[in-house]
Amino acid sequence: MEEIIRNFKQNIVQISTPYGNGSGFFLKDIPFIITNCHVIDQCIEVTVKKTGSKKSKTRVLFRDHLNDIALLENPFVNQSQAALSTTPVSAGQKIIAIGHPLGLSYSATQGIVSKEDRIFNGLKYIQIDAAINPGNSGGPLINEQGFVIGVNTFIIRDGENLGFAVPPESIKKAIDDYTPYLSQQAFRCRSCSAILTSGTLDGKYCSNCGNPVNLEEYNPAPYQPSGIYSTIETVLANIGIDVFLAREGRNIWKTEEKPSMRVFYEEKSGFIYNDAKMCHLPKNDIGKVYEFILQENYHLEGNSFSVYNSDIILGSVLYSDDIQINTTDVIFKRLLEKSKTYYDTLIKDFGCEPCEEEE
Repeated sequence: MEEIIRNFKQNIVQISTPYGNGSGFFLKDIPFIITNCHVIDQCIEVTVKKTGSKKSKTRVLFRDHLNDIALLENPFVNQSQAALSTTPVSAGQKIIAIGHPLGLSYSATQGIVSKEDRIFNGLKYIQIDAAINPGNSGGPLINEQGFVIGVNTFIIRDGENLGFAVPPESIKKAIDDYTPYLSQQAFRCRSCSAILTSGTLDGKYCSNCGNPVNLEEYNPAPYQPSGIYSTIETVLANIGIDVFLAREGRNIWKTEEKPSMRVFYEEKSGFIYNDAKMCHLPKNDIGKVYEFILQENYHLEGNSFSVYNSDIILGSVLYSDDIQINTTDVIFKRLLEKSKTYYDTLIKDFGCEPCEEEE
């Protein structure tokens, strides 16, 4: 199992939207990223990242709301050797649920198939006892032989390790049905299951069955932040950050360069945290480091150093009601610029150890 988990890392993609995070994956010789439809809901484009690659913007190509499957354009080189299982799933099988839980780094949870054909809301799912956390949705469910037997989809709240995955036949059907429409944006009619594109729609109606179609599901309006979210994104754009790629859910933005800058808006308290995790304290001469950062705190404006466990952090805290674009521009830009200078100084002159970014 450990070897399967290790080998599958390059097949997993982290997906970020303005509404949340999820996972996706590659299959051998399949030119799409596979995920859940609810992961990319309300989005025409999303941000994707795989281990060893930078974030990329990509299009949603196909939406199958009936089976909760979506196919995304793949901006990466697909070297996956993973394949869908062709043998029936059975209760008691050992499985691995893989993904990026809660927007965090790659992880895997082991368990067994509790029931191979659980019917929920009229659809067939595989019930498993491995935990599927938010962010794991869209990742692959794998058997002992390393074959994909499902897409991790949802959990029952308050149910202990009660998870559900879309079965492999639904994945195959989505791929097979969409393939004739390669590179076009398409979706499955909720009423008759026909595949529709902008060219085959009859106005607001399915050209196959005549039932009305919710066009906002197929072609949602671009995300437009409002209120404090709009203010934060305006500030980030003003200092040269690609806001689309920086989004990691509704209230988190993060840059990729080292040291990365993160902005977190805590909705309940109204505080906006802007910080850069610089490096780890050195094993020796810690006193010199503390002396240096305390002296710098005396001169810094709007930002300050802190130490959490062994991590040296440069950051600021603002209150949403007090935020003004002009002054916040200065604070964020200063942190972005100063963090790079301090990063080099702390490592070269004080022997601090670089923080490794999780992937």
